[in-house]
Amino acid sequence: MKNRNLPFGYIIQNGAIRIAPGEAEIVRAVFDDYIAGASLKRIAEDLTARRVEFLPGEYVWNKNRIARLLADRRYSGASGYDPIIDNASFDAAQRICESRNTRGACAHSEIVSPAVVEIRCGVCGGRAVRVCDQRTAYRQKFRCADCGAEYRMTSETLNGLLEDLLRHAVIKAQPQTVTSLEVRRMENEIARLFDMPSPDGAMIRRLIFDVAAEKYRLLTAGREITDKLRTDLAPANLSSSNIRKTVMETVSMITLTGDETIDVTLINGQVLRKEQANGTGGSENRSDDSAERIPGTKEGVA
Repeated sequence: MKNRNLPFGYIIQNGAIRIAPGEAEIVRAVFDDYIAGASLKRIAEDLTARRVEFLPGEYVWNKNRIARLLADRRYSGASGYDPIIDNASFDAAQRICESRNTRGACAHSEIVSPAVVEIRCGVCGGRAVRVCDQRTAYRQKFRCADCGAEYRMTSETLNGLLEDLLRHAVIKAQPQTVTSLEVRRMENEIARLFDMPSPDGAMIRRLIFDVAAEKYRLLTAGREITDKLRTDLAPANLSSSNIRKTVMETVSMITLTGDETIDVTLINGQVLRKEQANGTGGSENRSDDSAERIPGTKEGVA
C-alpha cells in the first residue's frame, strides 16, 4: 500500500517542505465545503469523480481520508509547516465535526480515532470501525466495514498497544520512491516536446535536469522523514500528554491483526509489530525487512 511522506498539500523543494499550490487549493476547498455543510462522503465522492490524485495513480478518496485531512493541525501552521488555512477555519471545522459526532455514549479515549489515523482490517485491508453494544459480553470491539471480521478489543487496549509499540520503536531508513505528481508532470511535458515538429532542445534539457533534481529531493525527503520519526519517537519526546499529536504526525495506519494484536505503519512505510512469543502466528506472511521487532514483550495487552 502506498503512503505519502508528507501531508497532502505539501512538497519538498530544495530540501525544505513547501506548499504545493495545486494541492493546497484542494485542501482549502475541502475545508470551505465542510464548513459550508457538505458531508465527508460528499466531499470524498466529489474528489474521486474529479480524479484528484492523492498519490500518483491513486485518486479514490473516502470519508476517513477526508476526516484525517480536516483534523490535521499542520494545515493551520502546526509543527513548523507553512499554513494553508487560517486557525479560524481549522477551529470551525473541528466544531462542526464534534457537533456531527453521533457515535453514542460509549466512552473511549480519542488517542485513536478515524480523525487521527486509519484503522484497517488485517483480513481484507478494509476500514475497521468501532462498535459499542451494551447487550453483548464484549461491549466494545472493532468490525471491518467490508468483510465483517470482528476484533474483540476496547479502545483503551488499542491505545495501550499502540503506545507500547511507539515507545519501543527503532526507526530504520526505508527505500524511498523517486516519483511524484511533479515528476510525472515534467516527464509528460518532455514527451510532449519530443513529439513536436521542432523540439525545443534547450527546454527539454532544462526539464531533464529539473526531473533529476526533483528525484534527488524526494530521496532527501526520505532521510528527513526518518530523522523526524527518530526525534518524535525518542523516549524524551514521547509522553502521554502529547501521544495523540504524535500519533497524528508519525503513524500512517493501524492494522488489526488479532483480538489483542496490531501492526502500526509509520509515515515512512516502516511497520511496527509485537514479537511473536512462540515464533509462530500472524507474521509468517509479512516481510521482516519492512518491520521492526519489539524485543522483551509478550503477546497480549501491553
